[in-house]
Amino acid sequence: MLQKIENQDLSCNLNPDYTEILNQHCFNLSENDSDRKSNSTIFRFGNPRGGLFFSKEICMNNIDLSGRVVFPLKRKGEITGLNFLSDSADKKDYIVGKGNLIVNSDFDNSIVLVCVDKYSLFKLSHAKYPIIYVSDKNVDKLNKADYQNSQYYLICAKHEENDFKRKLRNSFIKVLALSMPICAVASPREVIAEVEEILAIETDRNAKEISSFRPSNIYENPYPINDFPVSLRNAILCIHEYIKVPIGIAANSVLFAATYIAQRKVDAYDINGGVMPCSLYFLTEGESGDRKSTADKMAMNAVLALEDEKMLEYQKALQAYRNSSQQVSEPVSPKTLFSDTTIEPITSGFINGDFRNIALASDDAAELLSGHTFKSDTAKSSMALLAKMFDKGTIERTRSKGNVNGSGVAFGCRMSIHLMGQPIIIKEVVSDKAMSGIGLLPRFIFTAPKSIAGTRLIDQKELSKNIKEDLRMLTYWEQCKKLLRDDTASDLKESDTERGRLAMTSEAKSLWIRFYNKIEVELKQQGKYSHIKSYGSRAGEIMIRLATVFAFFEERVVVEKADIYSAAMIIMHSLNEWANYDQKHVVHSKSDDILNWLIREYKNGEDKVLKSTLNQYIRSIKSARIRDEALQPLIDTHCVFIEKFENKEYVLLNPKYHLIV
Repeated sequence: MLQKIENQDLSCNLNPDYTEILNQHCFNLSENDSDRKSNSTIFRFGNPRGGLFFSKEICMNNIDLSGRVVFPLKRKGEITGLNFLSDSADKKDYIVGKGNLIVNSDFDNSIVLVCVDKYSLFKLSHAKYPIIYVSDKNVDKLNKADYQNSQYYLICAKHEENDFKRKLRNSFIKVLALSMPICAVASPREVIAEVEEILAIETDRNAKEISSFRPSNIYENPYPINDFPVSLRNAILCIHEYIKVPIGIAANSVLFAATYIAQRKVDAYDINGGVMPCSLYFLTEGESGDRKSTADKMAMNAVLALEDEKMLEYQKALQAYRNSSQQVSEPVSPKTLFSDTTIEPITSGFINGDFRNIALASDDAAELLSGHTFKSDTAKSSMALLAKMFDKGTIERTRSKGNVNGSGVAFGCRMSIHLMGQPIIIKEVVSDKAMSGIGLLPRFIFTAPKSIAGTRLIDQKELSKNIKEDLRMLTYWEQCKKLLRDDTASDLKESDTERGRLAMTSEAKSLWIRFYNKIEVELKQQGKYSHIKSYGSRAGEIMIRLATVFAFFEERVVVEKADIYSAAMIIMHSLNEWANYDQKHVVHSKSDDILNWLIREYKNGEDKVLKSTLNQYIRSIKSARIRDEALQPLIDTHCVFIEKFENKEYVLLNPKYHLIV
């Protein structure tokens, strides 16, 4: 039985002794205690420095608070309340009393770090600074009662910087944005190293020496890994940790596997009550050697194993058929996973009734997107065929009268696609106006993570680990197998009436409408997605499909609010990737213009150029903002340097380019 503590026992009117409450209803565990490491909050957000309080079996106002991490709240050193932390990034913490959650209060307080999420709090607790944890809604209400003479820095990710700067524009708190995302996979050492590096620059300590080593802003659109359903998130993190691939690559692979499994059994309702497939298309950019195909194999492990079993049975049945003298039907191949293929045999397979549910995966997107299919005279019809297949699950082909047998139509077809390619291929595909115009590319969920090659170091301890023995991966594979069991018969149905249909709850619809409107507003002129309208217009539909996949994988009978939220975060990431990808190549072309002009100027005897004159001499640089955006990649890669002299900034060409003039 839970020991119930009524809220009135802790009310301010009775002047509760919060220290006594900690002693009576909580217990303290050291940093290395095994019981502490198994706590769900610690498992998710990391193991903070020092001893921690954990609540015993208690509840307040019928809310179960057992096993929660408990932090005392303080005012001027006195404990004036308690914060029972939730083990979720979405759920609210349970707070009694008042005050600030402060850790490391015994350290030098000339600098105080302010955290608005539990990842930052737990990881930065290992730093040698006092830390105040406050919700992002109340951060602008924070006062300096605890550290009057300190400089406060709010820690956030780069993509949150502008929002917090606007919110804190009249505050004493400065915003310190990190280039890396602060999430489960970021180690405390990495986070603290960047914080201290930026603080050194902020306080002008060794600024000149350190500035050249600052990382470029490569995490403007971090992958929303923490918004996934738990089982899928754990599988993604497992693949990331063992295979050492970027989070985005692992995520698209796991989403592809889950979608393939779901499309066989369920359809999605659109917002107007119509029915559509829950099939999805995924596009992943990755450098050569980024282990894209290995990640896909791990994510599809259970699916591949089942397919291998079926193919062995088929081979035996086929051999028996060939050896039989009796009049029996030839067995149908159970193959549903394809890689090295084109649109033509897939179309034939659907029309001939060879399959109804398939998946197409390739770690060489050039085979499909840049191959003969999309370079021939029938390119537009091939794109339109894939688009129609996505929309309605229908595939149709009309041949000439001399080849009537090649014509036909198939209904109730389902195909999910995961194409992976190198940047040069993706860039070529994105620049294809026909693909965007017909609407094929806007149907893809896209991610283009930065390669982690060069950081994938291993040690003896890692070599002793096996991904196939990790409980997170085993749990994910077991769920895949469970959903795939007894599924053979559903592959060759003549209609799609057997598929279930998952409706959205009213709360899910309300949340979907909010995200839909948020995206729609950004499609207007000067909006964030104004240059990719066709992509934004598709986002709402894809969001529902992905939410349906999540609901099915979690074995729910309806699409809930949490499914819409998870799907929305991933679709927003994809939209940002498409938007940033387009802008990135524009910026890079202008960077090339600056670099080439500087090389010519050096040849004419100019060793440095006044920064403010660049937009006067280079036609493509029409404003100071465009100039600064184009200069940043050159600065980050040390192609140019900025030198200040008499309050003016000059651009210097890296001496390595002197050799080519």
